Parts: sequence; structure tokens; C-alpha cells
Amino acid sequence: MPHSDQILTAQQVRDAEQLLIEAGETVGSLMQTAGRGAAEWVWRLAARHRVTVLCGPGNNGGDGYVIAETLRERGGNVAVVVGGEPSTAACREARARYQGPVLDVGEAPHGEVLVDCLFGTGLTRPLSPQHAGALADLAALHPRRVAVDLPSGVQADRAWC
Repeated sequence: MPHSDQILTAQQVRDAEQLLIEAGETVGSLMQTAGRGAAEWVWRLAARHRVTVLCGPGNNGGDGYVIAETLRERGGNVAVVVGGEPSTAACREARARYQGPVLDVGEAPHGEVLVDCLFGTGLTRPLSPQHAGALADLAALHPRRVAVDLPSGVQADRAWC
């Protein structure tokens, strides 16, 4: 049975990332590794069905662009829905590399799998009504849902949402 000390807090994850950066990694290289790893799992889950990736403005959104581009490169049917324009350098770089369709929330397609990359462990406030509504609408259109880091709006270091 797992021990509670095997679950990392958001601060422990940030500390681990910082150690990797101090050892020579970049935020962008960490994003590529995380996004490609998550894309591998989504690829198997989607089984060649349509995938919608909801990308937010921060590094979790950047992970989403990497996931989407990895799936697209493999021939997957994928579209990105923008939940906010990139606000970090790594997210902007990942967005620039993505070569597939980018849609506004109101244009969101039906698909088999929704990948939630709206917000990750850095979010310290409740979702805005606009973001909560968009996430709920997209979830209703996709029978399978995957969250990268954790579901958007969940408090990473608390036992409640």
C-alpha cells in the first residue's frame, strides 16, 4: 500500500523542477519531456479518436501544446482549444511549435478524449466562471477526460476542491 509521503506537494514538485533547472535543464526541456510522456498515454487512450486539448496561459497550457503537437505528428486527430493566450516564455514557445488547429472555446469540437491543460499546480484561486463553464462544457462533449498535473481548479495541497 502506498505511503502518504509518496505524494508530492506542489512545493515539492516546484523544488524538484528547480533542482533540475539548476542542473542544466530548461523549463522548455522539462515541458517537452512531460508533454511527450503524457501524449504517449493519451495516444493509447484515444485509440485514433478525436482529441481536444484545452490549453491555458501558463506552463500547464504549454504541456498541452506539446501533447497536441506530439499527437498531430503521429497522425492523430487533435485540436487545441485556447483557454488563455500564452503568458510564459515556455508556453509561447510550445504554442509556436504546434502546427494543428486552434479553436476558441465556443468552437470546441466533440471528441472522444478531452485533455485538461487549463491550469496546473500553480493556480491558487478558484476558476473564473468563464473557465469553469468552458471546462464543464468541454467535459460534457468528451466521454473520456484526462487532467495534466491535476484537474483544473483543484487545490493541489488541500484535501478539498
